[in-house]
Amino acid sequence: MERIFETLQEIEEILDAVTSAIRDMSHPVGYELLRLGDVARLMVPGWFERHTDITVEGELEPTYVGGGENETKISLFGKGRRTNSEEVIIAGECKSKIYSGEVKSFAKVLETVRSAYKGIDVLAFMFGYLVHPSADEEAKGYDIVVLAPYRK
Repeated sequence: MERIFETLQEIEEILDAVTSAIRDMSHPVGYELLRLGDVARLMVPGWFERHTDITVEGELEPTYVGGGENETKISLFGKGRRTNSEEVIIAGECKSKIYSGEVKSFAKVLETVRSAYKGIDVLAFMFGYLVHPSADEEAKGYDIVVLAPYRK
């Protein structure tokens, strides 16, 4: 019985060490994602004004769209207007690295957004530090704009 108790104590110490290590790793990642969202908030509205006929109204903010089981978090959400005054919904996702899989996942999220805003055009974008060529190809099929700080 004493041996079982000692083994349980060893497992508890190992779990504490693993928990601590994971907690330490999450700080830089969270900070990096916060910075990524801040960069996107500053860059994206200007990009849309330069490359499309859309002006972003107000700030792009995190929000939730849909309700109940369909509730979905959107990293950056806002409204805009085309030069002809037509209202547009702007929905974006921030990921440090964007591959085709991230595009597919965001496309599923967009289904909820488009369902919640029927009759209003939804302009979708993804913003990341690194964009794999496969993401660009995948995004074309879903009409998602893929942006990065190094892209003009």
